[in-house]
Amino acid sequence: ASLGHYFITSNAGEIALLGKPPFDAWQPTGLSFNAYAATSPPFGAVGVCRFFNDHFLGVSTHFYAPHGLGCETTIASFPDWTLEDPQLFDALLPDAAGNCPAGQIPVFRLFNNGMGGAPNHRFTTDPTVRAQMLAQGYTPEGAGIGVGWCAPQ
Repeated sequence: ASLGHYFITSNAGEIALLGKPPFDAWQPTGLSFNAYAATSPPFGAVGVCRFFNDHFLGVSTHFYAPHGLGCETTIASFPDWTLEDPQLFDALLPDAAGNCPAGQIPVFRLFNNGMGGAPNHRFTTDPTVRAQMLAQGYTPEGAGIGVGWCAPQ
């Protein structure tokens, strides 16, 4: 919370550790979105990559990007980001305008512009949270108005 950083995971073990020592500084927001398990995605779904970087003056951070909308670019252009998982979960991609397929809702990706000493992103399906993050100086990233991927309703 002191850094204004956010972490997402579909890993039940990681979720259980949040808010407890030694991860007590990582408090759950109470918000979530649905995703597809990497073992049973629908046709057309892509893996969402999780990257890690600890090269920011003692601050570590994660980055998430789907294949076809940032994963490959990060691997090719940013060697200091370690690929932790090439398919943390699966999701469908929006079209270029940021529209999601029927039955899907947008997951907005917002970049903190390095506030708190390291880059970090907030992912949310809530338009109110999106507006709050924009008001705090975050920048939308992704397709259209900043849709990082689409989540099943």
